[in-house]
Amino acid sequence: MASPAPPAALDIPADVAFYQAIIAELRAQNAVLLARVAELERQLGLHSGNSGKPPSSDGLKKPPRTSSLRAASGKPSGGQSGHPGKTLSRVAHPDTTIDHFPPSCSGCGA
Repeated sequence: MASPAPPAALDIPADVAFYQAIIAELRAQNAVLLARVAELERQLGLHSGNSGKPPSSDGLKKPPRTSSLRAASGKPSGGQSGHPGKTLSRVAHPDTTIDHFPPSCSGCGA
């Protein structure tokens, strides 16, 4: 938008009117630009989680995954210290061996 040339003579009411017109024009341009910036910022914030866009359109900027909200208890994982375990240990020569076979063949039925 081209603004008009300022008045040449020293006419204060004309100068005031001229600069008020320029201020009004700049305020209108500022409002248009602020609306455009707001729309562009809204578009930047869109991703597949908050719009109808497919996940493939997210590109390399994936939103972070939410982690567990549970707080750590501070205890070590596994069994408590001093607790006697009940785990069977492997031995080289077991006392007995039990073979488990199906009651019938799944192929021929025998």
